[in-house]
Parts: sequence; C-alpha cells; structure tokens
Amino acid sequence: MPIEDYSFQNRIFFAREVGVITEADADEWTNQLKAHAQSSDLPIVALVDALKAGLITIAVSDIFSQASFTPNLLAVVVATSPRVNIVARTIGMLGKPGHTKVFTTLAEAREYAESLVHPEARIP
Repeated sequence: MPIEDYSFQNRIFFAREVGVITEADADEWTNQLKAHAQSSDLPIVALVDALKAGLITIAVSDIFSQASFTPNLLAVVVATSPRVNIVARTIGMLGKPGHTKVFTTLAEAREYAESLVHPEARIP
C-alpha cells in the first residue's frame, strides 16, 4: 500500500507515502485523519513522510488539499523529497491557508509537528 505505517499518538497522526499514491489511498488517509481528529479532545497535527512518494495526480492533490479543512486539525506537516516538493507546496496553497508546512527532512518535520502540539516544550 502506498500510504503505510499509520500511527496516532500524542496528538500526531503519522503516515508514510511510498511510490504512486492513488485516489483510494488518499481517501483512506483522509478518513483516518478525520476519525483521529474527531476523537481527539485537543487539535491534532498530521505528519506525513513523503520522502519516497512518487506520482501524485491532480485528483489526489485535490483530496489532500480538502483534508486540510478537517475540523480539529492544527496543521499538516510534510517531509518531502525534491521530486514532490512542488506538489506538496501546491497542495498546501490549495488547502486551508497557512495549514500546510513542508520540510526537506523527517526530523525537521517531526520537530515542528511536536512544537505545535506541545508549544510549552519549545526552547526560546
């Protein structure tokens, strides 16, 4: 499956994208995102490892951009390779304004996601 390693802990919904992402994959990710956001008492962050993602079609981009409007979602934080960086940024521009942040490493993306759900842990 091109979207794998789903997990949800400490208000961070994580998934890894590998290879070609289909509309069915994007729908499944969106459904899981919505379920976790709805069940959480506090807003959540979606963290996506898209470093090994391949083709992302316009239809898939539309599904992902609409997902950014999910109630109780603070942000979508994405780690991407140069190959899909422009697509990820475009998805962010088409989605809820200011809700998508793109990084070039998973470590940076994870650190940012954690700072959103635990702002008290930020170092000044």
